[in-house]
Amino acid sequence: MNNETNEDIILVGAAGIYRRVNLENGWRETGILIPFDSDLDSLGFTLVGDLVCSALAIGILRCYVHPVENTIALVLVGIKDGDLSVVGVFFDVRFGDDATLTTTTSPAVQERLGKGLHKKAYPWKGIYDLYHRHQAHINELRPAHGEVQPVKVTLLAVAQSIDAASVREAS
Repeated sequence: MNNETNEDIILVGAAGIYRRVNLENGWRETGILIPFDSDLDSLGFTLVGDLVCSALAIGILRCYVHPVENTIALVLVGIKDGDLSVVGVFFDVRFGDDATLTTTTSPAVQERLGKGLHKKAYPWKGIYDLYHRHQAHINELRPAHGEVQPVKVTLLAVAQSIDAASVREAS
């Protein structure tokens, strides 16, 4: 991250500046990410990259997109003394009426149903458990909110989604 350039900026959004980083370069041990990459790949997710946001001083987000189910997966990676640790996992979708659903391991998330922000937090029992819970919630919410909106399989699309969600949360 020390060698960031303006070319690393992928979005200057309303909530912050989003930069592409590469967790595979410059960190002592990235092996902690292998199970997440492998499990999400087996579920049909595509790794689109890693990013940081100037307004979200929480770590680095490893970003994935499921091109069929139109779901974004985020693995929040914290850094302490050069070592990486997984802090949280998030699955996100946006419905036809712009309502969103986030299923996560982070107890800090809060539902704001008046803003169409549906959030569910669960203790960590693995990627498969969390994703299956997410799919069940999609099926529960689909009748009220419509089909899940398509999402492009790019890091820019993920950054735009995070930015829009951040703005919506703050309003």
